[in-house]
Amino acid sequence: MMECNSAVSSDSEDIGSEDDTYYDEFNDNMYDERSPLIHPVLQADLVRLNEELSPDIAQTRSLHEIQEMDIAIPIATTFLEKTVSDAWGLVYQEPVIVRLSLDERMYLQMNNFEKIEVFQLSSSNSRILLQLRKIVEAFCREQLSKLDNDIVKDEVEKSAFGSESLDKDIAHLVSMGYDVESVRTALSETNGNKEKAVEKLMNNTITQTSTASEQSSNPKEYPDLKKGFLCQLYHYVQKRLRTLNDYCLLCDKPHDCTHQSMLKLSVCNDPLCIFSQETLGVLGGIVNIINSQPKVSHLLILLTKAAAFSNRRDTILSPYPSIVDPAATGHMAFHETKKNTSLFNSLLNQLPVLKPDPKLTESDLRRELDKKSNLCYPVLRWIINSNRSHIVQVPKEKQLDFVGTNLQFLLRNSPPVEDAKFRALRAKHGSVFAFHGSPLDNWHSIVREGLVVASGTKRQLHGAAYGNGIYISPRLTTSLGYCRTVVPIIATLGTTTTTNKEKQDDTPSKDTSQTEEFEFDGLPNFNPYGMSCVALCEVITNDKLKKHNANIWTCLSSDTICTRMFFLSKADGRVGSFRNQDVDVSDPKILSSIQSLVAELS
Repeated sequence: MMECNSAVSSDSEDIGSEDDTYYDEFNDNMYDERSPLIHPVLQADLVRLNEELSPDIAQTRSLHEIQEMDIAIPIATTFLEKTVSDAWGLVYQEPVIVRLSLDERMYLQMNNFEKIEVFQLSSSNSRILLQLRKIVEAFCREQLSKLDNDIVKDEVEKSAFGSESLDKDIAHLVSMGYDVESVRTALSETNGNKEKAVEKLMNNTITQTSTASEQSSNPKEYPDLKKGFLCQLYHYVQKRLRTLNDYCLLCDKPHDCTHQSMLKLSVCNDPLCIFSQETLGVLGGIVNIINSQPKVSHLLILLTKAAAFSNRRDTILSPYPSIVDPAATGHMAFHETKKNTSLFNSLLNQLPVLKPDPKLTESDLRRELDKKSNLCYPVLRWIINSNRSHIVQVPKEKQLDFVGTNLQFLLRNSPPVEDAKFRALRAKHGSVFAFHGSPLDNWHSIVREGLVVASGTKRQLHGAAYGNGIYISPRLTTSLGYCRTVVPIIATLGTTTTTNKEKQDDTPSKDTSQTEEFEFDGLPNFNPYGMSCVALCEVITNDKLKKHNANIWTCLSSDTICTRMFFLSKADGRVGSFRNQDVDVSDPKILSSIQSLVAELS
């Protein structure tokens, strides 16, 4: 940050700091609309931005002696649920600030702005903020290469010519992150009651939801210039913020969503992006994740092992690992086009128990794993970073006692746009809760690609006596029956190092005497023959839900079912060792407890 002149007090904090006086500092130094030092189109753009959104939303600071102006534009995040904010590394309900440093006299006549920053006051280093900054930089670079002040002025005059400012209620709701059309509809449907309009907007129960127009268009399509360049930038960032999960963190190309859009951010499967991720550390390290959620990290490893050692691995080890070879820069050790099952499985068997250690650094972890193989650390990082679902262990004091296991996790994979569609359907049709059971080896793909209708595909494991669909049940004992591993697993999942012969034939020893080292703080040994994994889902009660009898239901579309929680337990015998298998989520008391917990966790 450059030094400020006499126009700003010398002891003022940097704009990107956590100082609570940030907005006050800018308010004290607002631009002067009559100043001959500021380009008239810039003055007009700032006025239109404040008129379009809410009073004084764009905070500015002018450094006239060096012809520089800093403009800070807060982008509302109130439309994001807490779960989404947590999964994306954002501070819940705190705006994302886009700050531009530009020449106030030569507005839009430069090739690019002098400086562009994207941050939150309480956090400046999350992955999503880096992704947003790249998006803003690309937008400004492209637009400024073909715009000038005359073009912007002409576009505004042609489309707006004396545009009206929004009334106070509309401006306030727009500043919360909702588009003008949806705000006007919500106020109309509530006879101007702002509180009820906010409720409709938050629950997506207006006739035309706040994301409807965005869903019908390309999120990367630039808004028009009828309100000026700054309004165009604001609306573009706001639109992109809703769909960041659908694009690669590095190249910003859309993910190949073979099954459905997922929640957490990731790079695409392009070898160049994967190589850049490994060398630049885009997704960051994994020690913090291991220390904060050790059981989740442990869970992801064993789900990957279950899929990798399954006879069905060619179908269910999806996505396949994409890992750069650290010994051969620029080459892939594992990729969809370069599979090496024996090597990958032997590396999985060398991964240690991940116990939290606040003193452990990323370099320490890598150094220890390199002693086993220089591929162990990249494999471990891929397992953790390739997870596209938000998984968090439920604190003991908040767990559902009636389920009968203390291994309970929040499991969410619906991104903002899809979740908005789901809430709109729920408001119209209602919803119910139900369990979905599946063998351990299926869950590697479920947490990365979501629940899909596997009927009639290679992924179908059980019969389809009741037709196609995702099989669910309100009764836990029924869903546990679907957790049995029907297709044999190639090997018992242990941590002992395999011999050369075992690496060649991919059949490690079935001696389970050493697998107990995977017993970690109540997390059971992941023998796939002895595990029961069940998800608790919320399902829309429309024509896509078929209730064949009291115990067997099918959901015909992945768009009308959302995972909410995930339960794990050792199995004893043919079903499961959940202490209370006779759980029926249609029971009013049980349903009330589930709804309260899901609402609290979200």
